[in-house]
Amino acid sequence: MSVREERGLRARPVLIVTSVIFIAVALTIPAAARSTSPSPLARERTSNTYPHWHTLFGPDGLARCRVPKASSFELRLTGNAEGPFPGRYRERGTFEVGPADREVLNGWGVTSPAGPVVSWRSHFTIWSDTARIEGRMWLDPARRRASYGECGSFVDQPVLIGEPGWRLTGWDIRVFARVRYRATITTAAGTEIARGRALVEAGVGRAHATACPYPNCSGGSGFVGGGDIFDRED
Repeated sequence: MSVREERGLRARPVLIVTSVIFIAVALTIPAAARSTSPSPLARERTSNTYPHWHTLFGPDGLARCRVPKASSFELRLTGNAEGPFPGRYRERGTFEVGPADREVLNGWGVTSPAGPVVSWRSHFTIWSDTARIEGRMWLDPARRRASYGECGSFVDQPVLIGEPGWRLTGWDIRVFARVRYRATITTAAGTEIARGRALVEAGVGRAHATACPYPNCSGGSGFVGGGDIFDRED
């Protein structure tokens, strides 16, 4: 996972824990084969190392936020893969978040309005010395209610998790999408099709403290991250 922090906002659990974002993929294996045919992607992990962290959701990500109305975003992840197919990976796509219908804690532990993910389309590629893996993802209709996104700015808001006494001003964008996927694994031995479900998480944000339980809490911080964990049930 990749975490990028800037200018000295005092480190504390809420900023460390919530700055980790990942994409988890769970393969669906036919019942008769689950005990004898493990997924070729089992234990594969990827991490986002894309240097231009402010464009994770497109060059104008925050401007695309229309909360409490519907919002549309791009998705851009680039990084490294580890496990059975070590190498590089990339994911690109678009998704839409519907009008806000709930409140959640955002990446900073601040209350934020959120809406359901109503559409998702993305493509991913893993380049390895032994294989090339290409796949696409789309929203899982059976788990639509469990998918949501949140975005927006906040001013002098209390942090509701971790050490008490913190108040922040900043912004963030996050998405949690339950999707289905289909991937083609190409090796020297031929090709294999993998299908399954996935939990996609991604987020980016920036904030600075307006109050804290210490004598000096000036400064700012930014976070970004991403990655895939394959063959995981969520």
